[in-house]
Amino acid sequence: MIELKNVSKIYTQSGNASIGIHNISLSFNKGEIVAITGASGSGKSTLLNVICGVDTYEEGEIYYNKEETSFFDTNDMDIFRRKYVSFIYQNYNIIDSYTVLENVMVPLLIDGKSEKEARKRALELIDKVGLAKRANHKGSKLSGGEKQRCVIARALANDAPILACDEPTGNLDSKTGSEIIKLLKEVASDKLLLIVTHNYDQVKDIVTRCITLKDGEVINDTNNVENIILDDDLDLDNTEITKKVLFNLSLKNIKNTPKKTIFLLLVMMVFSFIVLFLYSSSYTAAKEAEYNSLSSYRNTLVDKGIIYSKDGREIKDLNLDGVEYYNNAFYEEEYGRIELGNESVQAVISNHLPKSYTKMRGSLPSSNREAFIIFTSDYYNNYDSALGSEIYFEGQSFTVVGYAQFNSKEKMGYSYIYTKADLRAMNNYTLQNNSRLIIDGVKKHMAYDSSLPKDTIKIRTYKTIDKNTLRLILADKYEYDLSKANIVIEQSDYESISFNLTDFIESQVFEISFYGNTDSVSKKASSLGYNTLFPAKAGIITISFSYITFVILTGLSTIAIIVALFVSYVILSRIYQSRRKDYSILRSLGLVKKHMSHVVNMEVFVLMITSSILSLIIFIVLGLTIPFFNTRLQAFNVFFIIIYFILMLLFGFYISKRFNRKLFEFSVSKSIREVA
Repeated sequence: MIELKNVSKIYTQSGNASIGIHNISLSFNKGEIVAITGASGSGKSTLLNVICGVDTYEEGEIYYNKEETSFFDTNDMDIFRRKYVSFIYQNYNIIDSYTVLENVMVPLLIDGKSEKEARKRALELIDKVGLAKRANHKGSKLSGGEKQRCVIARALANDAPILACDEPTGNLDSKTGSEIIKLLKEVASDKLLLIVTHNYDQVKDIVTRCITLKDGEVINDTNNVENIILDDDLDLDNTEITKKVLFNLSLKNIKNTPKKTIFLLLVMMVFSFIVLFLYSSSYTAAKEAEYNSLSSYRNTLVDKGIIYSKDGREIKDLNLDGVEYYNNAFYEEEYGRIELGNESVQAVISNHLPKSYTKMRGSLPSSNREAFIIFTSDYYNNYDSALGSEIYFEGQSFTVVGYAQFNSKEKMGYSYIYTKADLRAMNNYTLQNNSRLIIDGVKKHMAYDSSLPKDTIKIRTYKTIDKNTLRLILADKYEYDLSKANIVIEQSDYESISFNLTDFIESQVFEISFYGNTDSVSKKASSLGYNTLFPAKAGIITISFSYITFVILTGLSTIAIIVALFVSYVILSRIYQSRRKDYSILRSLGLVKKHMSHVVNMEVFVLMITSSILSLIIFIVLGLTIPFFNTRLQAFNVFFIIIYFILMLLFGFYISKRFNRKLFEFSVSKSIREVA
């Protein structure tokens, strides 16, 4: 059945080599009960582990039914142990968090049995070893003798032809030890029973053979086998375990260790919450710091948008039905100061009435010489006398008929004057003064002259100028079509340029203001090749501080997430190291690498998804109740949620991958020794 030829096991540690067993040749048959004895350190356990595939060997060959095993990889050896070897250890190696029934069911489930079949067979074996009344007790609640009986029942579960016992009575009193030895004899009548023991007298009445080792070599064998009894050929085909069984094992590991599970969840939740907070803070800062080279807007209402073209094209064929807008966005940008009593207030003026104001006093304008003021701060105590007063704004006078205060969601840095007056005259003056005439590639300053005919540019110069080469540029970006302008060139000893382009400038539109359904308008503008800008997110008022804040916050957030990732990984890896014993036992029972990885992956992913959902719920609840978190809820859209869960799953995958790699870094024997 088993044959060893010149087998040696060599251990290396810190560059030093030591011999575990040396040049051993032995044969074993079914039906034998073999005691392996010798002094401490003689190589007894090493020999047992090498025979049973728990440990590797460096020299010689081991044959199972005449088949060589030196070419077995880790997966082959895991399958071999599951099908052909059962183990009983001195330190029991019971999964303490599992009940007796669950411990005995594990090898049956690994062998492909259904839950129902495994439960029925496990109960029969538990009854056979005398633990029927303790079937639903956890391993941690059992006495030493009961734990060993549980392990024997588990060893019998897969009906393997080899039963390997490493000091099975070493931690038991003499009476309990004798009972375990008798039980082993009863259950091993048709198996090869290998017993490593330092107390030969305890097993001498049941063994059929005794092998004595000294310094890793056999010095005595009372009954060396001449003829090997062969079973069928080795079957190393892997029994496929259903995803349901593996998932149930994962849930069992989670459920049966509540303290570790809760701690794991808390660590993962803290990490998830940190990611949520930092990502949403960066997102909010990024939105506040959105910047465009056109951002010189003072009217920064949150529902206002600007349509423009990055390449400076004139806007044509853009129909915005159902949306209030102005043909020229520059008319919205007139600003100045108004005097109210002893106070001087910066303000912008517009024909659009905002919706987000509160604490209104007075009424709205009914004529083009009336004004309604919305302040950026609470001015009630100072400006009750403003009602009915006259204010002057860029040369025009208005009667204040009402005022209010902006809601906190508005990011206006200026107060706001709403009027029905025609603003083109006052705004066109500023608009024209922002324009520059380019002559021979040189920008020239222009002076407004109301005495000139409309749409006229008058150039006095001593140079010869070709009208067709002139260019009129606004804000260093937009170029007007001068073909319809009246250009007058006069010879003079000095150079000057004057203009009156009130109607001409209105004939071309380069930016459009709109209010309302910003998403649909943006999509429509984008489909025509135009761009959209929202002054509330790109206004000159917030750009400097917001942009710097965004850069600093993004850098700090990145560092903080990396630190949180490292700290979380260290804590989680320590927790999973504490579970290594249970995983190593499952591996010793024949759970191959692929299936073992699935169990760990599912366990980590269940915990990670649960913690991510809980953190998300807590963050949303805080956002609905605390203003500080409420501003960060702006980041919560479908895309953000998807990215968040992907990041959490990637972190979980990293944890499980690292742990699985460490779990299979060593042989089963070394893994169990390290965690025992």
